Amino acid sequence: MGQQTINLGSSGNDGTGDDIRAGGYKINDMFTELYSQFGMVPPNAQTGTTYTLDLADTGGGITLDNASPIALTIPAHADVALPVGAVISVAGIGVGAVTVTGDTGVSVNGSSGGSVVLDGSWVPATLWQYDTDMWMAFGRFA
Repeated sequence: MGQQTINLGSSGNDGTGDDIRAGGYKINDMFTELYSQFGMVPPNAQTGTTYTLDLADTGGGITLDNASPIALTIPAHADVALPVGAVISVAGIGVGAVTVTGDTGVSVNGSSGGSVVLDGSWVPATLWQYDTDMWMAFGRFA
């Protein structure tokens, strides 16, 4: 959506700016966007051994909890159109090693189809899409 500016008009009460209701709509829309982009959503708790990122994960966090190894896949933009600038937090909270891998054509830390492995249990990482199908992973990796 982007920034919405409230038109204040030329001078107070001259009728040239947004009315109070229109201004309120703009404020509400911008706060809704901010909350959805900056993690003000409950975590997506995953307990299986595989998971592929989804649009709903943008701006939120994913917990991965399993005793077996867990494969987290970053999908190609053609399959799931995660927006450039998307930030997704992940955390392995079980004993299973978490491997984050880019799908075919997806680069992770400069390597096409690359992967990183979280370094142990209770280790968080952040994934950031800085360009289409180009991701950086930040965290403690094995």
